[in-house]
Amino acid sequence: MTGRQEERDRLDLAGFCRDIAALRRVAEEEGLSAELESAVEALRRGEPLRPHLTRLGLEYDGTRPSRQGPLATPPAQPPMNLPGIGGGHTAVGVYRCPAARCARREQPQPGDDLPMCRVYAQPLTFG
Repeated sequence: MTGRQEERDRLDLAGFCRDIAALRRVAEEEGLSAELESAVEALRRGEPLRPHLTRLGLEYDGTRPSRQGPLATPPAQPPMNLPGIGGGHTAVGVYRCPAARCARREQPQPGDDLPMCRVYAQPLTFG
């Protein structure tokens, strides 16, 4: 696998991780929960994401999703982060994938909850 392909895979996985909660809701409505969870389990075993994206009708261009098929329109998610109250400060550093497999990065903000990896079901690693 080339460096360019590895980076594309990392970006795809970051987008999938970001969208997994909405995708799970749609998959449940469409009767595709087993297929989606099968993809998540495969990712946890270290398998590549792209074949699972194709099967689910998902494509990522960087971290911008393009969806086709039954998972084409996940419902909008409510805002997840509320600004902190009081004299908080922003930490220096970012949260990253706990398995170091994807390109997801989260900048911590005062009052934010600990960001979670929805693929590995673990908190993101700070550093």
